[in-house]
Amino acid sequence: MLKKSFLALLVSLFALIIAGSVKAQAATIVLPEGCSWIYYDQMYDSYEIAAFNEEKGVGKGVCPALDKIYGLRLTVIAETVPDTSLIINAESANWDQHDDIVYEKVGKYYVAVLKKENGKALFGKDDSYAQICLGPWGGVDITVVNAEWLDKDGNVLQSAFKIDLSKELKEEKKLVKDSKIKLKLNKKSGKITLKWTTKSETVLQGYQVQYSTDGTYFKYLKKNIKPEASSYSYKKGTKGTTYYFRVRGFSVIDGKKVYTPWSEVSSEKFTK
Repeated sequence: MLKKSFLALLVSLFALIIAGSVKAQAATIVLPEGCSWIYYDQMYDSYEIAAFNEEKGVGKGVCPALDKIYGLRLTVIAETVPDTSLIINAESANWDQHDDIVYEKVGKYYVAVLKKENGKALFGKDDSYAQICLGPWGGVDITVVNAEWLDKDGNVLQSAFKIDLSKELKEEKKLVKDSKIKLKLNKKSGKITLKWTTKSETVLQGYQVQYSTDGTYFKYLKKNIKPEASSYSYKKGTKGTTYYFRVRGFSVIDGKKVYTPWSEVSSEKFTK
């Protein structure tokens, strides 16, 4: 009996520790006032951006055709890069959770664009509820300042508020395009190591590497290298062949990749 009581106590303590950890990691989400389709649903403890909700009468007469919505652009204010998940919740897409949303710094805001990887619409045209839920389990508090439904080409179908980010977006794109990457090669038997340094006034979100055997026609070696990386080793070369390499960086701004110029081409002969 004593052993069982002790075990129950341990289980209770473990549950409290887990609950405390979850609470510590939960984010505070502040929603804007004055927009009927951005709201907190107390019944389900859910922060929602609704294109349509038949039960609640949300979006009637103002929402675009549901099957024309291909994206959501969310603009928030936060002290650091948000990690809030976005969940597509509809009859045609039940709880489609996206944890890898990229929030791009644009002026004083952070902007994220949600799209399906398959390029299809977010919702079905006959959905009786169609909304995006904000997952508050991220650790960064956010204040939502705008939400925009986007069509297939990225044009705005409907916006909660009028916030003009065109100047900030233009400036951010220019910072990426003005970035410079310097590449050096280090050759050892069986591999060529690429090492690069980046001079930029913004934070890039990744790198790409291309190679060539004639210095003219280049192919991709890697299209998405993590932003913290500054080197890459090429080990699949042919002995005696000279390989040419170049590197560039990129950031996703307003849902589209913007690239730095390519580094100058560097070359080395592969040895084994």
